[in-house]
Amino acid sequence: MIRKPAVTAPDWLSPEARAEWDRLAPLLAAALTPLDRDTLAVFVTALARLAKAEAEIARIGEVVRGATGAAVVNPWCAVARTAADQVHRFGSELGLSPAARARLAGKASKAAAKAQDEQQTPDNPLASIRLHA
Repeated sequence: MIRKPAVTAPDWLSPEARAEWDRLAPLLAAALTPLDRDTLAVFVTALARLAKAEAEIARIGEVVRGATGAAVVNPWCAVARTAADQVHRFGSELGLSPAARARLAGKASKAAAKAQDEQQTPDNPLASIRLHA
């Protein structure tokens, strides 16, 4: 049996991002390859940043006083929004939502069906043509 190489965390992860890596990497081990390392690293970094931003928003509030004393949106809200977008985008790449898993499973099924078709009819030049009724 060929053993898959382990995907190791990069050294530059913050302690919070590393904790997320240690939590998620074992759950994703069957699907991860070394090529996925950076995607998972960005995901856990964004997840840690989102948690920090949300904690700051909870502590300070969504609205704060700006330099002129006027009420302004807490800058941590922008950090949280950006981090949430990254969590969504990179989480989808890793199959970390029901919709992403369905999309990835559909692609895998199509690839498997195509490989099976090609394997069954390797000498047929018309094997790749599909007729749809």
